[in-house]
Amino acid sequence: MGNNFYSGPDSPRDAFIHRHTHPVALVSLLMRRLKAPAVFSWEAETLWEEIQRNWVVPSSINKTKIQAARTCVMSTLPYEYWNTFEMTAQGLFGLPPSPTVMQRVTPWRAGFALKAMDHLRSDFKVESEVWKYVAAGLHDSGFAYAPGILEPANRFLRTLTDKKLHKTVQKFYEDKKFDLTERTAAALQVMKSRQLQDYIDQWEVQLQLQMQKLLGT
Repeated sequence: MGNNFYSGPDSPRDAFIHRHTHPVALVSLLMRRLKAPAVFSWEAETLWEEIQRNWVVPSSINKTKIQAARTCVMSTLPYEYWNTFEMTAQGLFGLPPSPTVMQRVTPWRAGFALKAMDHLRSDFKVESEVWKYVAAGLHDSGFAYAPGILEPANRFLRTLTDKKLHKTVQKFYEDKKFDLTERTAAALQVMKSRQLQDYIDQWEVQLQLQMQKLLGT
């Protein structure tokens, strides 16, 4: 996923079969054509038939994204409970969730999912249980500091990692003059956190481009 080129669908029809279509763009297309009550109240099979009638048979990946996005709009559970967040986050990325197997959400997918969830329902608050889960994922992936949309996880991440390192990375994360060529743990961590934020930002750019191309917004 690069930040200097467009890698999404070329038309509304293509959006429902393209693997890189953002879930927020899919829901926005549906809401424009079918209106909000139908998008969120119909049974899934009825919605798939309506998508086929208006555009094309949707891919299984995008069916998964749409179902996860509908869950975010209709329920507070993904914002409150780690296990529902885990399944929903995987679904927003197009990965079929498993209710019986734990599928740890990576920091990159967590950041993507939390941004999408915020777009879908900014009035829903992400609760501590979810942030603890995100912090554990960051720690398992070797992060000492959570940037951007993930920042609330820091109050739990700092209890899992070296506190001095966490404070140092927090201090220098925004400092563009910080020397990343130094072979120190802090420099490595600053670089890791910036790369994670870059990934999240790149998806935001792609979403904006998709909304412009597909909906003219």
